[in-house]
Amino acid sequence: MSSWNFKSKPDAGGNSEIQVIASEDDMSGAISGSAIFRGVTFSISGQWVAKGSVPGRNDSVFWLGGSTTTDPAPTLFSAIGELNIGVSPQTMTINVTSIGSADGRVMVHSDTLVGSVPPDDDGD
Repeated sequence: MSSWNFKSKPDAGGNSEIQVIASEDDMSGAISGSAIFRGVTFSISGQWVAKGSVPGRNDSVFWLGGSTTTDPAPTLFSAIGELNIGVSPQTMTINVTSIGSADGRVMVHSDTLVGSVPPDDDGD
């Protein structure tokens, strides 16, 4: 198990647009944790595949999905992106979409997050 903590650059008030705090299973690629998007916390799960882990796999990519599970009218979250964790600083390019079941409001955001995973994780 490796831990991820990726965050967008903070604004003038010190707030980040998005943060991903998750654990991933090196054997299966399963991801679980949380994402904070525009101040809303989502319980997430997903999958990632590591660059070089099989022949022909030239990029580390992931998908995430989840919701605000405690809300009677949850907001849904989805994201896809690419990891670059073999360099410093480590980065996550992410494309996020969320939609609220209370009002149908769709929010879309693309960003490059900076973070860390343990140095022995070679999934760049």
